[in-house]
Amino acid sequence: MIGAGAAVIGAGAAVIGAACGTGTTSLPEAPPVVPIPTTTATAAPTSTLKAPVAGLAVGDHHACALDAAGHVRCWGVNDHGQLGDGTRNASATPVLVTALEAAIEVGASGDRTCALTAGGEVLCWGDDDGQDRLRPEAIEGLSGAAALTVDPYRICVALRSGEALCRGTDWLGDGVQRHATPVIAEVAGVRDAIAIRAGCVLSADGSVRCWGLNSDGDAGDGTTERRLAPVRVRGIEGATAIASGSQHACALLDAGTIACWGRVTAGDGSRAERRLAPMKIPGFQGARAIAAWGETTCAALGSGEVTCWGGPVRGTLAAGEASVTSSEEDARALSFTKVPVEGVTDAVAIAITDTFACARSASGSVSCWGENLHGELGNGSAGSDGGLVTVAEIDDATRVAAGDAHTCALRAGGSVWCWGNGRRGQIGDGTVQSRGAPVMVAGIDDAIDLAATTTYACAARRDGSVSCWGSGVPEVGYGGDSWAIQSSPAPVRGVRDVKRIAAETDRVCARLGSGRVACWGADSFGALGVPAGSTTASGGAATSGKAAARLAPVTGLAGADALAMGGFGACATTKGRALWCWGGGAITAWAPGGPDISPAKQADLVKPVAVLSVKDAVGVGLYGLLGCVVRKSGRVACWEHDSLPLAPETPLGPADEVDGLSDAVAIEGDLVVRANGQIGRIDSSSAPGVKWVFLSIAPQITDAVGGTLGRQHVCVVRRTGAVVCWGQDGAGQLGAGARGRAARAASVVGFP
Repeated sequence: MIGAGAAVIGAGAAVIGAACGTGTTSLPEAPPVVPIPTTTATAAPTSTLKAPVAGLAVGDHHACALDAAGHVRCWGVNDHGQLGDGTRNASATPVLVTALEAAIEVGASGDRTCALTAGGEVLCWGDDDGQDRLRPEAIEGLSGAAALTVDPYRICVALRSGEALCRGTDWLGDGVQRHATPVIAEVAGVRDAIAIRAGCVLSADGSVRCWGLNSDGDAGDGTTERRLAPVRVRGIEGATAIASGSQHACALLDAGTIACWGRVTAGDGSRAERRLAPMKIPGFQGARAIAAWGETTCAALGSGEVTCWGGPVRGTLAAGEASVTSSEEDARALSFTKVPVEGVTDAVAIAITDTFACARSASGSVSCWGENLHGELGNGSAGSDGGLVTVAEIDDATRVAAGDAHTCALRAGGSVWCWGNGRRGQIGDGTVQSRGAPVMVAGIDDAIDLAATTTYACAARRDGSVSCWGSGVPEVGYGGDSWAIQSSPAPVRGVRDVKRIAAETDRVCARLGSGRVACWGADSFGALGVPAGSTTASGGAATSGKAAARLAPVTGLAGADALAMGGFGACATTKGRALWCWGGGAITAWAPGGPDISPAKQADLVKPVAVLSVKDAVGVGLYGLLGCVVRKSGRVACWEHDSLPLAPETPLGPADEVDGLSDAVAIEGDLVVRANGQIGRIDSSSAPGVKWVFLSIAPQITDAVGGTLGRQHVCVVRRTGAVVCWGQDGAGQLGAGARGRAARAASVVGFP
């Protein structure tokens, strides 16, 4: 089955699940700095929320409910207008979709939402093929519809005439795999459709027809041949609902039994097997509804309970703490067994995606479970509580460092404590468990500096050694194995005399006691400061993309002080107030085939150089495509490194300084601490004559001494030694003792 949108439940319509989209490789995007929420999102007036819910739909990080009066309300993330209220403001409680009445069905997938009206019109909002629609807009060419589905590739409708149409470019069921531009196509051979979603059609006679890649038999015709137009699923009669995952599909039959085909997990503890023809899933009788996403399938039982099986277990299986704290192997094994969803007792319909799920009760209420990073559960909160959190038990921190979804703090006595995502050993306590509150890293009580990146962390120790933990830890002569998990700290061999450290995904740099800087790990575009073609201490060539065979100091740099790491290079300040940079800028380095220049010229561009226009540097930060240097005066000058060299290509002058910022005392990435204890970020400006501005992100903090940026969270050290964090908390990275997820279903605010 070609990937499809999130599960959709409409009033009186068949339930169709969806598949995960295919992965793509693209330029890495710098994570946004998350401001502390200053307002709490509110729901629409209570009087508009009392009609019982008749339909549900979930996208990647938002959900929508259709009530019996024909109104739609949505909640969760809203960066593309997914909530349809005319804004981009996220909401942790339902908000009314504007300019939409008499809806009879709602569908969602990714960042897009659509509704079908009683008049047969289809209106959509959110990301519509790259165009953001903040309010519902009619889709031309899809009128006369009786049923609707939305998925990553297409919008499809079953017409009142029984025919079916799909709008998009890929896998429209018309006999063509891909169209060069979006078209509206008739699904071939369909004349009696009553529902169409996710590459399958439910016919009025109870038969099912599917199309797609069919590599695992998910078209259900007994073959693995690619099907560009619908084919009849063998042996399915009396179907009342269908659901489609990424490589499987299921039908709910009129007796309440469930049959599935494709790569099927039976839910009895056995692993997924290819089934070219439908098989009965054991243990079901009288089921009310089904839904699917990816490898996961969920069913509402005759008792009103919901049970899920398949994998992964990122919330939709509601496997409790096991889905967060177990090893990947344990979580996978658990997923092969049916898991009941705690707190759901009267479900009649379900909608699921890969991170959260919702159920509608017979009374018209809605409950959701799973991740709640953006308010997807609709219970009035997002992450932990959506605001500033004081990290438990930490009152003497001297430094904090964050990875994607884990955080570590160096305490005054030399111990290191970590919390958040630990599935790759990032917590350093000898387990692969995630922690919602700080735990001490095993065996480290003498740390003097700390660094963290995507999936690992390192500590510099009093004896000059460096110990690291997590996965993908770089070694001297090796860029790190992303699959190897190191759940307890281990020393990095061949590294000594270290006083300070900085880390990136596949390499580490250290300031040595001698004042030199040495880097180890992967060396792409001169990232280790040993330009391509030069010879390391072992006599091996440090060529682009390979790791230096032995630790070698950055060429020409002495008397180093502060360090900053970028995507393909690094910068350092010296005790003499100079600024040095080496390595490549992000965009050119990621371009297919690399920069179109000779290797000799490339080596010259990325070699370590002193930035001659800077003679008063006291700090440096690199973040995404931005580089900034803090001057002794407290002013900050910035440049963009979107060409090959990381170092500024033109002299930095007053025009490059951040407007109105004259008291900076510390910087990490683009996060700046001011002398008055305020903290903020640097951003580009559209004002005439102004390149850069300072944006305060935490006005209530006036005693910051340092900070760190995770993927979607921020942590700050206060003068007292306390640590405060805000942002997303899906893995417990805020250290509040809870995660931004719920294994038990919680009621959505405002519905009966």
